[in-house]
Amino acid sequence: MTSGVLKLGAVLLFLLPPTVTAQNLADELSEQDFATLVATLDEAGDAGSFPAVLLAATRQAPTLRDLLDLLEKTLPRLAQANESDLPLELFEIAGTALETGNRFSEAGEMYRRAWRLEPARYDMLARAAAMSLETGDGAGAIEALTTVIERAPSVALQRQAAMQRARAYLMTGDSTRALAHAASLATPGASPQAWILLWETATVLENHQYRNDAREYLLEHFPGSPEAALLVPERPGSPGVTFFPGPGRVLFHAARSESAPTIPEPTTPTPTRETAPSQPTALNGIQTGSFRDQENAQYMVSDLREMGLQALIAPVQTEQGRFYRVVIPVDESDPADAEQLVIRLKELGVEGFRVFR
Repeated sequence: MTSGVLKLGAVLLFLLPPTVTAQNLADELSEQDFATLVATLDEAGDAGSFPAVLLAATRQAPTLRDLLDLLEKTLPRLAQANESDLPLELFEIAGTALETGNRFSEAGEMYRRAWRLEPARYDMLARAAAMSLETGDGAGAIEALTTVIERAPSVALQRQAAMQRARAYLMTGDSTRALAHAASLATPGASPQAWILLWETATVLENHQYRNDAREYLLEHFPGSPEAALLVPERPGSPGVTFFPGPGRVLFHAARSESAPTIPEPTTPTPTRETAPSQPTALNGIQTGSFRDQENAQYMVSDLREMGLQALIAPVQTEQGRFYRVVIPVDESDPADAEQLVIRLKELGVEGFRVFR
């Protein structure tokens, strides 16, 4: 391995013409295996070879864990590198991996660097804005998304950014603007994503007219869509998907609970239907999960308590059966406390949203 690394390093440092770009050199290194490329990074000390070797290694990473470990090792060096010396593809790969690993702040920085490198890539700025939303920076997301809406040449990207911006307005408490924007996007012929956005926004703001309009349009025009499936539980007697609060979060919590390790029961007894108040669903707090299996809910409660968060289980009976909701109580009189908790949960890789009486 050592001789191969040294040979590759020699080629990188001495034999390649100065006009070869990092992208070209990474293409040349495509035959090298991942382990060799990782070892070669220590040899690639000059500004020309390091970006190329790193890009080649990110392409060759066999698993997400390998890729995240590689980025963990190289991010400090990457942060100090001149952006003009780095290929955009490197930022895009790094951002996608970090986003998948719930490292939203770092992912957002990768996407922003990609956009600064190539200002025409407004999709990178939109992805950076999505990371801002994940970390609770609604104002930063609104600023970036407004730039995308005003300048991006793609109408589809503009509309996607507009939908994200409506959610950002809702996050920052500008409910009037959030509903107005969501309603303006949900027009006849618009995508089911636009109509479910209106339904979500109207549901949160308890605007029954918009909520019913969105529901009826989705069920009539997109009956087989995932968005319509989320609304099926509202139709008596029909099994369906419980809106909680969207497909991505449902899948996230399902995967988390299924893979949760067996850990000791918390010292404080978890409230059940027998020990909880007679109206457990009236709790004010941040909801982080909803499960048919009480044991899976207990796993999440235990995980949250290990993070220093006092969660409890609130059973609820629905048309689809009995569910066990995981809720972190908050002070009803302090909205800022709830907002800070949502941000803290995101930083811990947990999705949560406020529930009200």
